[in-house]
Amino acid sequence: MKGGLSLQEVDHDLQLLSYPHIYAIGEILNVAGLCGGYNLHFALSCAKHVSEAIERNSHVKNT
Repeated sequence: MKGGLSLQEVDHDLQLLSYPHIYAIGEILNVAGLCGGYNLHFALSCAKHVSEAIERNSHVKNT
């Protein structure tokens, strides 16, 4: 299957441009990798990236 959100709809932290504080990770994004675990690696990597962005943004709001 193809589809998902275009990468043009998210910022560097994978936050939706239309809906701030909503993040997109994994299969919801329109990213196609080669066979061999690349899609799984992308899903785990972007989850880590988003978790770090959420943590970074929460510290900014709490200080």
